[in-house]
Amino acid sequence: MLLCSLAIAGQEATEPDPDAAQQGSAGQEEQQEEQLSAEERARIEALSLELTEVQRRLQDLQSELGVYSPVLGETYSDLGALYTELEDYDNASRVYNEAWQLARINTGLYSEAQIPLLHSLIDSHQRQRDWRQVDDLAHLLLHMQQRLHGRNSATYLAEAEDYGKWKLRVINENLLDLGSRARLNEARNLSVFYEQLLIDVQQNPAAFALDESDNRDKTVLALLEGKTEADLTMARSVAMTPASYFTGTAPRYVTQTRCQTVINQQGQQVRNCYNVQVENPRYRQSQSDAKRFELSRYVREINQALDQMQAIRNSNDSLSADEIERLDMRIGELRTASREIRSNSRSLMRF
Repeated sequence: MLLCSLAIAGQEATEPDPDAAQQGSAGQEEQQEEQLSAEERARIEALSLELTEVQRRLQDLQSELGVYSPVLGETYSDLGALYTELEDYDNASRVYNEAWQLARINTGLYSEAQIPLLHSLIDSHQRQRDWRQVDDLAHLLLHMQQRLHGRNSATYLAEAEDYGKWKLRVINENLLDLGSRARLNEARNLSVFYEQLLIDVQQNPAAFALDESDNRDKTVLALLEGKTEADLTMARSVAMTPASYFTGTAPRYVTQTRCQTVINQQGQQVRNCYNVQVENPRYRQSQSDAKRFELSRYVREINQALDQMQAIRNSNDSLSADEIERLDMRIGELRTASREIRSNSRSLMRF
């Protein structure tokens, strides 16, 4: 009996206490959080001291060289970066905007010096979720790259790809709170934008520094994917839009001649005819036809783009296994979306 008691006591002594283990774990987490908090406080304090120093340096330079000196640009950029790291995005946007205006004064309306400042300004407004400002600046940045480098340049192409991705996000997430028609116009314009880029790249790849077929194929794949996304948005919007919103191909009203027999002043029966405008019974059918034609056009463009993507995938031997896997997945997803639109189109055509 004594041996059993000792064995049980020894077993109990060696078994861990769950409550004690939980308390120890919680204590470790609290200690880690306190350590992280202390490190974060130290980091913020160091950044704040550096911010104060940069602000003082900027004021000294402004007093010495004037508020429009081009030398101030680098200090403005340092100040904006510090505000961003401190997550003070309002002040970061203000400082980057002042730096941008300074660059415009010293270098003109279009200059390379403005490009990094516009990128930083866009980043700050994105962090603030100020989507309207981001959209306006994205338009400006693309326009500036076109003025500086021309449409047929690698620099413009890189900016155009970023612009296309942004516009796709605007459309898919409706970041600008657009109505149905405005959103439809955005998707239509983006599809045309990608189509023109594809024409430019395929006709003159050397101008875009795409001499090697590998680089050209990857660029074309990215553009085809973007265009397909825009066309899918268009196809879904067209399918969900009532036929009554489309302009019919037949005239809305037709003229009909109507006659009736009346008694004239002499007591004789005479036939009196006149013209009236009535709604054309074929007009509503022509509206449905217009909707069907519009939907078929985008579905056809989607399938053509996917066929091109598949052809590049089959012919390009330089794609890595990961790139092939991702491409197969994207083509499959886009084909599935296209098939769903086609399968639902019959029921959607009824209204």
